[in-house]
This record gives sequence, C-alpha cells and structure tokens, in this order.
Amino acid sequence: MLWFICIKFLVYLMNTLVTGDPGWASAFHRFDSYWYARIAEFGYPGAEGLSHTPSGEVVAGRVQSAWAFFPAYPVCTAWISSFLTVDVPWSMELLSWITGPSVALLYLWWSSFHLAAGLARRSTWIYLSFPFTIFLFFHYSDGLYIAAFLGAMIAADKGQRWLSGLILAFAVLIRPNALFLVPAMALYSPWIERWTDVRWKDVLNDRGVWRMCLPPIVSFGLFSFYQWRMTGDPMAFAKAQKGWDRTLSYPWQGFFRSGDPATQLESVYTLMLIAICALLWRRLTPAFRIMLIVGILAPLVSGSVDSMTRFSMAFLPLFLVASKTPFFERYYQWLIIGFAILQFGCIYLWCTGDLLMA
Repeated sequence: MLWFICIKFLVYLMNTLVTGDPGWASAFHRFDSYWYARIAEFGYPGAEGLSHTPSGEVVAGRVQSAWAFFPAYPVCTAWISSFLTVDVPWSMELLSWITGPSVALLYLWWSSFHLAAGLARRSTWIYLSFPFTIFLFFHYSDGLYIAAFLGAMIAADKGQRWLSGLILAFAVLIRPNALFLVPAMALYSPWIERWTDVRWKDVLNDRGVWRMCLPPIVSFGLFSFYQWRMTGDPMAFAKAQKGWDRTLSYPWQGFFRSGDPATQLESVYTLMLIAICALLWRRLTPAFRIMLIVGILAPLVSGSVDSMTRFSMAFLPLFLVASKTPFFERYYQWLIIGFAILQFGCIYLWCTGDLLMA
C-alpha cells in the first residue's frame, strides 16, 4: 500500500509541475478516461453513436464512439459516484485505490501457487515496478481487468471453477479479450501441471471446465444482445474500433503502420515481446502459451499495435515464468532499478500527454 501511495503522490506532483494544474483527480484523468466518464454519466448512445461523434461531427473520416469501450468499468464508477454523491472522475479515482492495491495482493497470492514464497515476493515486485503497470494508478479499466483475471486464476487454482467462471464473466464485460482466454482457462486447472499429455477430449468431457467456460460466453452474448437493442448491430463495439484505426487484418499489417514516434516504438516493443515469449516458450504450460498468444495476437489482427505497452500488463504468465530463470535470479535488483527508472519516465510522458501513454 505504501508503494501505491508513493506513486500516486509522485504522479500528482509531476503533473502539477508539468501542467500547472493543481487538481488531484485531473492528474490521473487522460485520453480514454474521458470516454469511460462519458459512459458513466450518460450511458451508451443509440445507432447514431456509430456514425457521429458525441459532438455530432465526423472527424477525418473516422467516428470515435463510446461503443468501443465495454461497460463494467464505467458502470462501477457510476455506482460509486451515485452512492457517494461524488463526480465521476473522483469515483474513478476512488476505484483506482481499490483495484491498484488489489492487483498487488492478488498477484502475490496467485504467484505463491507456482513459486516459492521468497520468489513469489520478488516476482510481485518485478511486476509492480514494470514501467507500464503505471496504468494501475490512472482512470483506466486495466486495474479492474487484471484484478478480475487474477481472481479467476486463483479460483481455478483452488479448484473453484464455478467461481472462476463467474469472475471471467465479469472480466468479459471489462475487456473483450477475456473471452479469448476461455480456451486457456479450460486448460488452466487441474491441467496446468500436465505439459504434454493434455487431450482436448478429456477437457471437453470435464463438467468443471464447462462450469468455468460457459459464464463468460453467456456474458458476452448478453452484451451483444444489448448492443443490438441499442444500435441494431450486435457487434457495435467491433464497428466502433474503426475510429481508432482498428480493423480486421493480417497480423503483420499493424507493424510500423504510421510514422509517429509512439507507433514506431509500440511496434519495436511488440517485436521484443514476441522474442521474449519465444525464448521462454519451452518453460510455458499449454494454458500460459494460449494466454500469451491471445494477448499478442488480438491487437495484431486488429491492424494496430497501439497500446501494446499497456496491454502487456495482462501478460501475467510472462512475469511468472521469467521469475524462474537464472537471469532473473542474477539480475533481480538491477531489474527493479531499471524498471523503476523507466516507470518514472512513463509518468513524465503521461503528464505531458504523450500518445505512447494513451
């Protein structure tokens, strides 16, 4: 918790120095935060929201719509705002004080199922000092999503797959990527220790797997039905992605797509992630492999590597497995120092409004 408080105050102080804005909540409110706040205050638009921006304009041939964002995070902030009678940005801030420390505790709990106690603590510090976990402090859905993802895996580790399914159903309503994790979760437990003899026939005949996998599918179906009722299109969220230059494409087409520095760096970063996954491939269980393939491939097939830095926060198996390597054991302290320096740089980029931190 002390770690969380220190980073919060560091972001606030740097934002005040860089922008001159002394507001606390505004220091953590940028980019997509405004879309989440709009949904929390006004809900989703009708069909017109897919053809016109909230201001009624079509900008550069693209329409950015609230339908690109899933409902669980703005609904939670709306509930907090209504219950405590505070403005939505402040309810988002209060929620971050719940989800941020929760991610830290849940990661430690989850890693303790797979690592010795001391190594689990070290792995947790590596994860928290990772430069892009800085989004846990901002008014984004990432903290809520990763907390839910960790909760689902912990429930599966404890053999409570029905609970894991319910948590996954909630995660799907935070971010659609959770739906693609269903095959990975089917293999996650009790199959996680079985490296080579996993047979899909055995998995599909396991009722516990169905109790875990059906709820997220139903959850996605219900939201699709809501989209259809509101817009006439059950996949309105997919259509809305075009406003952010995301359309179905071949995976390689998203690399170096535009000339701005942020996109170029995201492309290089994505290639680095792929290389690291390849190096650790033999150490990964089938479930972890699927999780990482989905995590990397989902943005790529949308034709854009934008925000891959932020999305990589959810590559939890990568942090866990890397923690077991000799490199981690030898250079643990240097990794913490290097990550902390990079995290400080990310805070500065956030305060200056750099698109790398969008």
